Amino acid sequence: MIVKKIIIVIAFLFFAVICWRLVSAWRHAPPPIPYSTFLQVLEEGRIQKATILMGSELADVQFSRRGSSAQDTTEVPTKELPLLIKKMIDCGVAVEFSKAQRAEPGFILLNLMPVFLIPAAIAYLYFAVRRKQA
Repeated sequence: MIVKKIIIVIAFLFFAVICWRLVSAWRHAPPPIPYSTFLQVLEEGRIQKATILMGSELADVQFSRRGSSAQDTTEVPTKELPLLIKKMIDCGVAVEFSKAQRAEPGFILLNLMPVFLIPAAIAYLYFAVRRKQA
């Protein structure tokens, strides 16, 4: 019985950590800047480096401005990329390409754990209460 209680406590702690990580990640992720603002900053020559993450219809462009270590992101339609890349190279921007990140199996499992642990914990508590009543 003690082992079951320890497993439930560990499951709830795990769930609390997952929820905390998800909430803290959403708060700290800056919103992407509009594409028009990106073009304006590019034409002013204030972009130092850009990394393009390819997608099927949209590409994410992560860039850093000159004199700043912060990274901003914007979304660009993929059909506009050839002209944008030429424009960035002409403006002296260091352009890099990166594959879009795929979800790792461990990361998928970690995200699905609460989906399985919560119903298991509820079922355990339900049957534990029924056992005490009998």
